[in-house]
Amino acid sequence: VQLWDVENMKRCRVLKGQDSRVPCLSWNKWVLSCGSRSGILQHSDVRIQEHAVSRVQAHSQEICGLAWSPDGRHYFEQVKAVDTTSMPKYYYTDFQLSQFDHLGNP
Repeated sequence: VQLWDVENMKRCRVLKGQDSRVPCLSWNKWVLSCGSRSGILQHSDVRIQEHAVSRVQAHSQEICGLAWSPDGRHYFEQVKAVDTTSMPKYYYTDFQLSQFDHLGNP
């Protein structure tokens, strides 16, 4: 995942850690959450060099949607259906961003 300064057309940072395509991203303050084709969910604190603060093999299928709630306490994942006759599956997670508070405020 690359972070860019679009005004200056300059790449600022590369966040490594995903082993396959990353179809969805979602911001929560300074944490960028990435869902991958391989089902890995990674939370990265972009303020620090060792950015991967959480990495979980969340699903066996592609995470194709990811969104934080407006208050930043919960996130929702959409997982791709195995076959075309099934509806996508949705997951809700109660997440405490406060677990990163020891890193300081942006």
